[in-house]
Amino acid sequence: IFPNPVHEDLNIMTAENSVEIKVYDISGKQIELAQKRMDGNWIIDASAWNSGLYVLTVRSTKGFYIKKLVKI
Repeated sequence: IFPNPVHEDLNIMTAENSVEIKVYDISGKQIELAQKRMDGNWIIDASAWNSGLYVLTVRSTKGFYIKKLVKI
């Protein structure tokens, strides 16, 4: 997951082909949902997000991952 802090595009690379990625703002409101990208590479446009803290979650068949993000 890079870059962090993010300005425009957030890049996510996974070893699995079928994952669900969600991004939440600091109040817990879901602002992004991405599912089932087949090549394991994701680009999420963060340019419209307000500056601040966010939480990214990645769910796959192998488990669950949580990462804090900073939008500048």
